[in-house]
Amino acid sequence: MIYIDRHIGGRRHVADSRDWAYRMAPHTKPLGCFGRVVVPVIGHSWPIGPILDQGATPQCVAYAWADWLSCQPITTLVDTPSYEDWFYRAAQVVDEWPGTDYDGTSVRAGAKIMQQQGHIGGYVWASSEPEIWNYISSSGPVVMGSNWYSGMFAPDPGGYLNLTGPVVGGHAYLLYESKGDYAMQNSWGADWGLTGTARLRRSDVARLLGEDGEACAGLELGL
Repeated sequence: MIYIDRHIGGRRHVADSRDWAYRMAPHTKPLGCFGRVVVPVIGHSWPIGPILDQGATPQCVAYAWADWLSCQPITTLVDTPSYEDWFYRAAQVVDEWPGTDYDGTSVRAGAKIMQQQGHIGGYVWASSEPEIWNYISSSGPVVMGSNWYSGMFAPDPGGYLNLTGPVVGGHAYLLYESKGDYAMQNSWGADWGLTGTARLRRSDVARLLGEDGEACAGLELGL
């Protein structure tokens, strides 16, 4: 079943070499003996907040960051949808594209607004799938912005999103679990997928990141 009423709204980000001064790996908590970072067998699942619904808006970046805020290790709830609407418009002002007469924005712009609002002390980026895995397994959830394929509009019977069909745009969502594969929280309401969530294979997350995807984590204040 294809959910033709589901909206996306992420934009393909413009690469910025300055991002690589702020890598995710150095901020990943040690997972193994002697302070080494290793991929754990079991992984970790961070408890998520309410399942949100962006409705007929292109505000997925704003909703993905709202999901990040409401997810542990530190939970912050926001007024929905007024906060996301404000957040989206603020992100468009600081994103990579001139003006605001277009749909969508970037994960990077959302991170900038998070920092401006004092929700985070900074933000870091993953350049490889293992960095995402290690970070979720030890430190917290990650906001992902990536291509969205037509085969991803509905999970398969096993709960997985499949990268099949054409790319239909970009979308932002939350990766909150690293157990075998990834679990993602979407912003299409609780009637979508596995009560608002779905699973992504590690190989598919690596592919999406390699297709100019964004994987960003805010540095929580107080941690």
